[in-house]
Amino acid sequence: MTDSPIKNLLIRLGRVRFSPDASLWSRSTTIALAMGVGFGMFDVLILGMAIFGGRYQSCSKTGHDMCDMYLLALTYPVGAAAMGAIFGACYPLCRRLWLAVLVGSVAMVPWFAGIAVTNVKTEARWTESDSWLVGICSVFMGAALGYVTWKRMRVTATAAPPNRARRQSRGSSES
Repeated sequence: MTDSPIKNLLIRLGRVRFSPDASLWSRSTTIALAMGVGFGMFDVLILGMAIFGGRYQSCSKTGHDMCDMYLLALTYPVGAAAMGAIFGACYPLCRRLWLAVLVGSVAMVPWFAGIAVTNVKTEARWTESDSWLVGICSVFMGAALGYVTWKRMRVTATAAPPNRARRQSRGSSES
């Protein structure tokens, strides 16, 4: 069975550009693009909701808060791309667990802030509750993102490449 060209491209990108040794620009743009496109796919659903339900829709059970769906369609992928750029720039720091959790938490702020901005309420202003919501969501979701990344870096760092393992076994038999 053959692999799809998209899967091959993602594997190739993962090997080259997600490496902690890759350049800052390469890591940031690659992860930002991947996050922006990945989360941008939800724009189809968001715009469908806006077309069939109207631009402003209730985003709470009580109906007091209104969300601007067109603004959400813009801020959702842009916030995700900003999250990816921050995460890509700080990717080498994820070798330590506490730094990975911190990087993940900071990287999630633009995405959650972009979602929170779409809630227009009765007065179009940022409130303290919005800040608390963004902070709490960023800490918990970002910590999970950081932990998963740290765990992945540990697994890939301990697995020696096949060529390296062969060279080491040959070197030990010669001495």
